Amino acid sequence: MFVFVCLLIFVTPGIHSESSTTEEFSTTEEISTSEEISTTETVTPESTTLELLDYDSTTFESTTVEDVMVLISVVAREVGGNAASSPLPLTVVLNDVNDNTPQLPMIPPITVQAGEGKRDVNLLLTTKNFPVSSGILAGVLNINPVKIRAVDRDSIGSVIEYSFLSGMPSTYKDYFEINPQTAVVKQIRPVDTSIAKKFELIVKAEEKSESKRFATAKLIITVKPVDSHPPEIVPTAIEGMVNENAPLGTKVLDKDGKPIVLKVTDADLRDDDPKPSYTFELTTSYFKIISDGTLVVNEENLDRDPPSPGKFRFQVTATDKDLGENAEITYSIYHVSNNGRQKFKIDPHTGVIEASGKLNADEQYSITVQATDKGGKSSQTIVEITVIPGPNTRSPVFTQSVYEVQVSEGASINSTVGTIMAIDPENDPVTYSIVSGNDLWQFAIGDKTGVITVIRKLDREELTRYQLLVKAEDTGGLSSTATVNIRVTDINDKNPEFIKEPYEFRIIESNEVNRFVGKVEAVDADEGQNAEVYYSLPDDVRFIIEETTGIVRTKAPLDFETEKEYRFVVTAKDRAPDPRIATATVTVEVVDIDDEVPTFHLLSYDSTVPENVPDYMVTQVKAEDPDTNQKITYVIKQGPTDLFQIDSKTGVIRTTRGLDYERETQYILIVGTLENSDTMPGATTKVIVNVEDRNDIPPVFTMVPKPITLDDDAPIGKTVTTLLATDSDGTPPGNKVRYELVGKGKASRFFQIDPNRGIIQ
Repeated sequence: MFVFVCLLIFVTPGIHSESSTTEEFSTTEEISTSEEISTTETVTPESTTLELLDYDSTTFESTTVEDVMVLISVVAREVGGNAASSPLPLTVVLNDVNDNTPQLPMIPPITVQAGEGKRDVNLLLTTKNFPVSSGILAGVLNINPVKIRAVDRDSIGSVIEYSFLSGMPSTYKDYFEINPQTAVVKQIRPVDTSIAKKFELIVKAEEKSESKRFATAKLIITVKPVDSHPPEIVPTAIEGMVNENAPLGTKVLDKDGKPIVLKVTDADLRDDDPKPSYTFELTTSYFKIISDGTLVVNEENLDRDPPSPGKFRFQVTATDKDLGENAEITYSIYHVSNNGRQKFKIDPHTGVIEASGKLNADEQYSITVQATDKGGKSSQTIVEITVIPGPNTRSPVFTQSVYEVQVSEGASINSTVGTIMAIDPENDPVTYSIVSGNDLWQFAIGDKTGVITVIRKLDREELTRYQLLVKAEDTGGLSSTATVNIRVTDINDKNPEFIKEPYEFRIIESNEVNRFVGKVEAVDADEGQNAEVYYSLPDDVRFIIEETTGIVRTKAPLDFETEKEYRFVVTAKDRAPDPRIATATVTVEVVDIDDEVPTFHLLSYDSTVPENVPDYMVTQVKAEDPDTNQKITYVIKQGPTDLFQIDSKTGVIRTTRGLDYERETQYILIVGTLENSDTMPGATTKVIVNVEDRNDIPPVFTMVPKPITLDDDAPIGKTVTTLLATDSDGTPPGNKVRYELVGKGKASRFFQIDPNRGIIQ
């Protein structure tokens, strides 16, 4: 479009020389827009034509001024050395004309999804695949994110009308229409993939003017088949057989010996439609279907003998793999029998069913599981569950093996100390109890909750720590234990605190003093003099402590035999005006050394030994050694060692040979030990051995009688002779002699002997 401007120029006479002159004209143009444009033109009296101006090239979309003002300054100037000039301002108004075609943005090939129902929405441009479902009337197509909108750069504001210029296939007008004013595209009739799988439409945007300028763009709509029929499984046979113990992957054969193959058909799909892949689910784990649809063995050790079933009956489900959101399946529990709805849960994404409540043996449940895709399609299956009693093989497990807790000595009765937890791997109920460490009955534990509470008043100065052994037991009697260390804290947290408790030291017995025993240490969380700790011990103990270092030393001799262990309390106190204290128990074990000698508590032993008996046990002496490592060696220090001997370890005294009463009636032995050479009482003991006489010597006649002659008329009772015999035994009756006539013949008929006096008559 061009704008023609006519300029009327008046030439006025001026002062000029005698020679002829030529006048030169120049013009200056100013266009009044949002952006200033200036031009300068030079004209002559013979030529006043200017360049053509374009309204649209001097305006911008943001300009709100309907007219464009062109300001021209015309100057008349003399030609010559001292040229005179005279300016003339002119104003020219530029008017727009309809010289631009409407412009549609570039529409890339797109796909459009048509949803159910009708909505008044704009057709928007997108590069996202969004197909129209086959057989469904979608109504207004929701196309986004860019609206179809034509732009006319003219400022006249002509109305733009939208229409379909053409399209493929030619029956597109039976299914789609476009709103002439809003460019909203609407589906007016259901379309099937048998009619067309794709529509290519040419959108026309035309301005309502005399020139009827227009622009076009292409819109592509694809038609997607609707999944209205589930897939159908067609097996080559519904009964098959396989050998027991068949290896994994063995094909199941029908009665004709051919492998059983399962194929899937879908009424939604035509011959030229792409075939989806399917997933198979079996209600048994003993078999599976491989990629080509063949049924094969999936587990080893198939057995036909009891308790194995021998015959398997199962169900096969085939699921087509939809695309996009239709492939997203959500699982849910539709129904559970036996009031078990709260006892099971299912993962909505994986379909894994888990028990969420307690199950008892022999209970049975039927769980109806529903699988739903994004398109609203769903199917259901029933899972039969029988609860069997499981072996109680695993004991409860504590979340920690050792629990460290604190409780203030000011804790009120029934206040909580801490909570312990044990989990039974077999989900059996757990019962808690305190096994040991609660001798003073300071604490209690909830048998079901594991909450430890205070049931008696605590006193930190008496006992600062408790160690409880807690047991967790399941209903089957299996149990495990955990240690709970309870530290009783002072009401004031800034009391000194001993570290490395308990304190147990060992020291060898000795009479020396000021010997190093050990070191205790306490820290205080306070600052300044409140954190300076000094130590003290009771006055009645045999130890002292360095006030600033905590080093414990002896202040008196230590004797193992007198006291084997010392236990006392060390006090740590800060240097505050109102000092706070802490106490700790110190145990000192006295180590024994061989510093004692054996002694006899019985200073004399009396024993009687029969004569003539060798290796006879006379008696056993006993000495005692106060040392821990007792060492006693017995010896006979005085006495006839040729007649007596002593066992050096046991103290048993025996005779080495038989004793003779007639030679010695009594022996005295002095017995001692090699370890004790002292002469003090108790170093030795006296053993008095009395020899017991035995009748061991026969009587002896003092003389041999001569032959005696008697008259044959000797009267009865006449004394024939007197015999005398003596006995050397020491004591009666062994030394008493009795007489009697012995021998054979007639002597006893004619003679007799006095048994006591030896007179023969």
